[in-house]
Amino acid sequence: MPQPPQLHPRPHAPHGLVRPTPPRVPTPPRVPTPAATLRLRLPARPAAASCTAVSAPTPAAATPLQRLATASATLAPVALALLLLLVASPVLADPAALHPTAPGQPLPISPAAPPEQTPDREGDVHEPPALPEGAVLAELRITCPLDRCAPEHPFAERLARATGLTTGAPVDAAALAAAARVLADIGFFAEVETRAESTADGVAVEFVLTPHVLIRRVRVRGSTALGDEIRRRLLFRRGQILPPGDTLAQRQEAAILDFFSRRGWFDAQVEITTREITPWLVDVQIRVDPGQRLRVDRIHLRGHEHFSYEELRDMMLGEFNFLQAFTAERFLRAQEAIIRRYREEGFLQARVVRQGFRLHREDGTAHLFLEIREGERWRVEFTGNEVFRTRELLSGLGFYESGIIDDEELRVASREIESRYAAVGYYFAEVTVTQRRDPDGLRVLRFQVDEGVRSELLSIAFEGLTALRTSEVLNAWETRTYSIFSPGGYLQWPLLERDLRTLQTLLHETGYLSARVERVVVVAERGGRELHLRVFVDEGPRTTVADVAVRGIDDDIHTQRASLSMGPGEPFSQAGLVRDQELLRTFHERRGAGQVEVTSVCLDDRGRAVSCLPPVPPAECRLNLATQRREACHRSSIEAEGVRVDDCRLFRPEAACRVVTRDERQTVRLEHRVDMRVATSLGEVFVRGTHVTREGVVRRELPFTPGDPFDAGALLAGQSSLRGLGLYNSVRMVTVDPGEDAHAPEGEQPPVVVSVHLEETPYRSVDYRVGIEGRLQALSDVLVLQTNEVSWRDINIFGSAMELRFVGELDVDILTPSRIAQEEFDAALRAIWFDPRFRLFGALRRPWEARAELFWDYELLAPPPTPQQWQTGLDLRIRQEFQRRSGLFFQLGFTVRHVASRDQSDPELLRDRFDSALILSVIPRLTLERRDNPLNPTRGFFGETSLELADDFVGLLNTRRYTKFSLRGSQFVPLGRSGFVLGTNARFGAATGGITDGLRPARDGYSLPLSERFRLGGVNSLRGFGEGAIRAPGSEAFGGDILVSGNVELRYPFLRDMGLNGALFLDTGQLGRSLGDLSADELRWSTGFGLRWLIADLIPLVVDYGIALDRRPGEGAGRLHFNVGYTF
Repeated sequence: MPQPPQLHPRPHAPHGLVRPTPPRVPTPPRVPTPAATLRLRLPARPAAASCTAVSAPTPAAATPLQRLATASATLAPVALALLLLLVASPVLADPAALHPTAPGQPLPISPAAPPEQTPDREGDVHEPPALPEGAVLAELRITCPLDRCAPEHPFAERLARATGLTTGAPVDAAALAAAARVLADIGFFAEVETRAESTADGVAVEFVLTPHVLIRRVRVRGSTALGDEIRRRLLFRRGQILPPGDTLAQRQEAAILDFFSRRGWFDAQVEITTREITPWLVDVQIRVDPGQRLRVDRIHLRGHEHFSYEELRDMMLGEFNFLQAFTAERFLRAQEAIIRRYREEGFLQARVVRQGFRLHREDGTAHLFLEIREGERWRVEFTGNEVFRTRELLSGLGFYESGIIDDEELRVASREIESRYAAVGYYFAEVTVTQRRDPDGLRVLRFQVDEGVRSELLSIAFEGLTALRTSEVLNAWETRTYSIFSPGGYLQWPLLERDLRTLQTLLHETGYLSARVERVVVVAERGGRELHLRVFVDEGPRTTVADVAVRGIDDDIHTQRASLSMGPGEPFSQAGLVRDQELLRTFHERRGAGQVEVTSVCLDDRGRAVSCLPPVPPAECRLNLATQRREACHRSSIEAEGVRVDDCRLFRPEAACRVVTRDERQTVRLEHRVDMRVATSLGEVFVRGTHVTREGVVRRELPFTPGDPFDAGALLAGQSSLRGLGLYNSVRMVTVDPGEDAHAPEGEQPPVVVSVHLEETPYRSVDYRVGIEGRLQALSDVLVLQTNEVSWRDINIFGSAMELRFVGELDVDILTPSRIAQEEFDAALRAIWFDPRFRLFGALRRPWEARAELFWDYELLAPPPTPQQWQTGLDLRIRQEFQRRSGLFFQLGFTVRHVASRDQSDPELLRDRFDSALILSVIPRLTLERRDNPLNPTRGFFGETSLELADDFVGLLNTRRYTKFSLRGSQFVPLGRSGFVLGTNARFGAATGGITDGLRPARDGYSLPLSERFRLGGVNSLRGFGEGAIRAPGSEAFGGDILVSGNVELRYPFLRDMGLNGALFLDTGQLGRSLGDLSADELRWSTGFGLRWLIADLIPLVVDYGIALDRRPGEGAGRLHFNVGYTF
């Protein structure tokens, strides 16, 4: 009976790496540069690898203010212990967490490399030795100098299983070659040598493996100003295989020098060196000296007569920066500027016939040479144009840009001008062009423009269309009718041509294979101001599927037919046929099939093979409305009624084109044939690139294990899950097919080996941010703060894919520095732990997101009436999505905090001491996120409800008792396709006593402590009022136990090209101490307008001005608000 392979270590002599085929060297930069200093040292390769342990630095603890020491000391030990327990949870569950992968193991390789980057090299496989016929494998050895190749290491066992060889089973040279190729292709080894020797029990086989030399880290030194730009052009990548020789280094040198020359730097020096970490791991250091910049000194011009030398010289220098630094790109732009200026003066055929430059490095200057051929001068005249200026009409015309003028170019120019007018609604604009010479012999081009009136497309109707609804077609069209929310609504022939083809495609997909658009009629009324479009469609007969047969498989035919989109009675289409082929292919691949090929045949009623493609008329018969409109359309008019008609036929009237190409088939029978190999399973799974991350963290993200049926969808799901961790620049699933010669049980295919290639992102960072923040408390009272934030972040602490972050913040009033001595500033310290795959020591089947935050906040610069407060505590949360991509989330939070606050609504209250409260609460939260973009939504819904239960659950802590309920919903509706968005938002909140108090509200005052009350007023709720300025009826205290608010906002494009949008809004809301305080008469209202500037078309900077509609004594007429992000 076959036995598992036995691994026997033996001394290994290192082998040199095989030199790969030299890659293509990129074309050198246009500007000549001297050779750079280049030195590449390859590490020596001793027989054994060394191990190095690296310890992470521990951040220093911060000391809180003395006045908070007592409260902080009460909670800090417990909170810190809980936080450390959460951080240590993966270590407790897996002791290997404290033992990162040995430095000698391979690092990740980037699959998403730049085009010039050297890809992974497959290992070189030596020719296997010949074996006697009928040889039996008696012993299998895997030998390599890596620590993980030790016999007891799981990696070595996986290598042995991946070969497919089993002791006690027959073996031949072909099987050895297949096993060696698998070992070479998984991406760890540069060379695989197979050795065999006869023993008393059979053949002992040894695979001698030479690892790849990998790059651990790449550092760029010497050019800090351009360091980020250089890193984007690196060909050496973290985790990449270091090829022997200096080919890659030369390519890297050329790329850096090209970059510097394009930026105006010359005589750059590049030094590339390597530092050995282990025999199979190196660091690459690139030291760069950018060299010098050259200044444009002399400009030599020839062939110019119309412009003086000084004029042309000033034009050219205007394209260089104020330092006149020379680059080849700027020199090219300078030439284009000169030719553009010649065109404006009528020299339409002016061109540069010779150009060059000479670099003088000794004095840091560049001399430019330019020879111009001016050509004949033309005068270009436009008459009748009022909508566009002459320069606007000239720009973009083919002859104006190229300098080539002939009759065809002028006809094209006329059509381009007419299209430009049509794009702004001048459907009847006509352009005629003439050429002549004036008495002085000057050539004149005259464009006569008849602009006509602006026409708006008011209706679109379809004749003969029964298979599709009009709304369904119009939703797929670019052409649209005019409406108040849709800018444009103009008829443009290029758009209409594309839309007609879209309509034909839609009809083909619904089974009307012969459908085509015959005619298009445009009726213009009211002197051409109103357009009505009628589209005449010939659908032809509808073809349906009579029967579906699937051949060449043993699986349940009914199961497969049910998975197809086209069944008996369904409309037949070519798109549906392709879709079903892909469904069948996926159906079998997910069940472990190897390579699956699906072929389909269409049969008629008699079983004869027929074409599956829809009939296509000859190309010469079809008229294109975008380019052949004058030939296709006939214009007539009824002058008395002010009506004009364009009747456009899309097919030529010639006899050959009058033969209607029609598919008369009513039904078609489909036969799919599936050809596939024997079902394939997954073999061993290897992980490469886990230099920091523990391999177990990667494997738990993979939804497959060895022995599972091969499923391409599972590989993609695993790739997506790994990318979702945010730890990798690239993730690649490499499958290794052992081939037909590999050993496998009879009737089975050899399993496919999977190698997961990762490139880890930098995981640790330290950031410091400083800024100026203005808080507008009133028009005459502005608070200017200097904000400071420092943070230390590790997104892969202990290699566990968890994040640990320490943040410190300090905000001071720079206009009144003396407030610092009075302890009036804002400060915060936070320690945050986050686990995207929290499993509670393995107790949870589905991972949750978990977050723990130990915080200390000190806020004494809050503008009145917002309370001053300080707090310290611990916040724990776990979060789960109910179903993948459903948008429905559940979150459970636990908070313990000590809060001290002081009301600022009345200056007299500032003399009071801080009111202190200890709060212990549990907060379940349910969120539904269906917006298309949470930062800048244009459609969708967002809803959230939460219940905070604060009570003395222990009975000994004397904590505050209350119950707080919140509900919020937002809806966004796009108005047409114009960019107008209508947003609505509603919010309700209510609070009462705690559970142990029987949910009875407080008899005197508020159930909620001051820091937890609902607040109303400001940019995030009721614009036009100060932050938290609204009071409950009959109260002057801050906030309330009851909240009702609503917002309606219309967002619209204002200056679309600049990313600037406008908004009109209406806000309302009310606070109360109880539900009995709510009254329509007590609602506060405001309205206003605003601007939103979208940064990167994503993040809105908001400026709103709100106007209070029901002012009360002491309130201002309105307020200006600034914010990052929308109100809702």
